Amino acid sequence: MSHHRFSGLVFCIVSLFVTLPLCVSAIPEWQVIKGKHFLVHYVKDPVMAERVAGKAEEYYSSITTDLGFARYDNFWLWENRVKIFIYSSKTEFTQKTGAPEWAIGKTVCDKKEISTFPGNDSFMDSVLPHELTHLVLRDFMGFKGEIPLWLNEGVSQWEEPAKRTQMVKIAGRLAAGNKYIPLDKLMLVNVRQLVADVKVGEFYAQSVSLVGFLIEKHGSERFRIFCGQLRNGRGLEDALRFAYPDSLRNIDDLERAWKKYVMEQKEVNR
Repeated sequence: MSHHRFSGLVFCIVSLFVTLPLCVSAIPEWQVIKGKHFLVHYVKDPVMAERVAGKAEEYYSSITTDLGFARYDNFWLWENRVKIFIYSSKTEFTQKTGAPEWAIGKTVCDKKEISTFPGNDSFMDSVLPHELTHLVLRDFMGFKGEIPLWLNEGVSQWEEPAKRTQMVKIAGRLAAGNKYIPLDKLMLVNVRQLVADVKVGEFYAQSVSLVGFLIEKHGSERFRIFCGQLRNGRGLEDALRFAYPDSLRNIDDLERAWKKYVMEQKEVNR
């Protein structure tokens, strides 16, 4: 090998080692806050990351207690902890996650990942509890089958403190005016129908109210049993009879009892 060719090779190798650190340093390095159930990744906002880590643990506790899942406290431990990513900006969040421009958070259920960016109080108060509830319910119900939309969305919005009261009031007005969606129809709504349906708001309000009725009137343990029966493949009415044998043996029983409960709540909240 000639002296000139050898010098050129050395120069290329040296250049590679000189420029490589510059390329690596351009990629943000994640810092991680490790909690019992969550790994919160952040780039430059440790204050927000600490708040998210704290609120996530609070929501985890309240959600699993409400749904009767607290006794199964093996969710999300050690290597199964949920990952929360706080990107440095909205632009980076949108580019890296592929989320739509209007989104302030994105969840990937099968990977147990939630992403967001700094500067969003609504993420902390609304998106975080909503998406954590989806993940908790999905973990309990399993990843193979479909969760009924009324149950999936009703539970998740029930766990949003700001929405709970608002949705219950709307459901009360619907019940009082006999303008509610009959429960046999409500429970068959799918995502495609919901997008095309003009009664989207009514659907969500009733779903939240129905979940609230089952939890508050009959208790979290019965609600867990009901969800477990659906998970195990029972139909809706079979699951009702199994979980609520003395009172809710079919959809008609459920509708009458729910409507009475909603009307009572409406009187209390006047």
